[in-house]
Formats: sequence, C-alpha cells, structure tokens
Amino acid sequence: MFEIGSSLREARERRGLQLTDVQRETRIRVRYLQALEEERFDLLPGEAYVKGFLRSYADALGLESRLYLDEYTARFAHLDETDFIPRPSARIRSHRSRPSRALVVLVLLGVGAAVLTWRVGGSHHGAPPAPIEAAAAAPSLTVAVGKPKPAHVAPARASVLRLTAVHGDCWLDVRFGSASGRRIYVGFLRKGGTMEFGLRRRLWLRLGNPVALTVTLDGERVSNLPGLAMSVLVSATGLRPA
Repeated sequence: MFEIGSSLREARERRGLQLTDVQRETRIRVRYLQALEEERFDLLPGEAYVKGFLRSYADALGLESRLYLDEYTARFAHLDETDFIPRPSARIRSHRSRPSRALVVLVLLGVGAAVLTWRVGGSHHGAPPAPIEAAAAAPSLTVAVGKPKPAHVAPARASVLRLTAVHGDCWLDVRFGSASGRRIYVGFLRKGGTMEFGLRRRLWLRLGNPVALTVTLDGERVSNLPGLAMSVLVSATGLRPA
C-alpha cells in the first residue's frame, strides 16, 4: 500500500515541475491535478475521470500508471450501493404505488369464488342473468386451491448516519467495521457539505475535526461526539469511541 497523492506530488517536485507545467503536458486542469495529489477524488466528475487522469498524470511523470490504478481500485473504488449510500442534502423521491402480492392473490381468490358460486347457482336455478358489459370480456379463471404463499415482506430500512460540516472542514476516513476494514471514503468534508451513510452494518470513522460536525442518526442529533480527533464506531444503536 502507498499514498497515491503524496507519491505523485513528490515525483512532480523531483522533476522541478509546477502543476501548470503538468497541465500543459496532460491537458488536465490544475484543480483536478491538485485533487489527485490530495486524494480528494470526490472533486472529480466521476470514477472514470479519476482513473483516466491518474493514468495520464502518472505516465507524464514517467511512473508506472498501472500501480496507481490498482491502488486506487483497491482502496477507493465505489462499493455496492446497498452498503454505502451517499445522498445529497435534499432529494425528492417519487415511487409509483404497486399493489402487494397478497392483495393480488386475495382478488384472484375472490373472483374465483364468485365464478364458482355463479356456476353452482346456475345449475340449480336455470339460466344465469346476463353478465354486465365489463365482465363479458373477462377471460375464464382457474384458481388453484392450496396453501397460500406468504406475502412478500420488504427488508427493514437501514438507519441513516448524516454528517454536516457546520463550523468548518473535517477530514474523514470511513471503513466497514474497524480500522482494518474495507475503506468506503477518505477525504475532506468541506464546510457546508453533507454526507449520509446507510448503516446496514457497523462503520468505523476517523474524525479529524469532530467539533466542526453536526451528526444525526435517523434524524436524532448525536451529542456524545469527541472534542478532539479520534476514531469512533457507529451502528444503528448509536456512536461510541473505537
């Protein structure tokens, strides 16, 4: 494991190059080159850009670009969205409501029972009354009698941890479970920024400037934040020192 950003910066400085020199060589803007050197990959337009810029920057400095791409993929590549759920501070979701499977089964059973009653009643009381127009076009139904399947139960919603940089910038290192767990995010949360994580499992966080943050768990403000830089563990039940 090596530090991608500091390695790029040291290689550039050894060659006596400024960021503007690299910009002319690679056509990559200075602010993106600086983001690569600071490992602030969230400032780039997307993961494809990060990999492309890393390759171009490393090649321009005479470095082995494949090593940098492999290191980025191992440490920073995006994970499954079910584990890491970043959200903007305001989002409006719209969902079309769909009938549940249980409701559909009940409707089919009810229609089948009505058809069965109509046929039995017709055999004892002569010709049945004329069906209404909507029913005339309905296909015949065959209802299997047996043990009904249980209705689908939606998975429980993950608790949401929300970090807001209110009083200044805060450096974050976020991993699954422990300090040795798989890294989810590393970088600065700038003042005024917000980041959310779905707590489908326990998270380990290293907070560089905790007093800058307002932290909520499922909308409830967390009050036991450390005053100094330290590591914490967060689960659906709360936050504690790691």
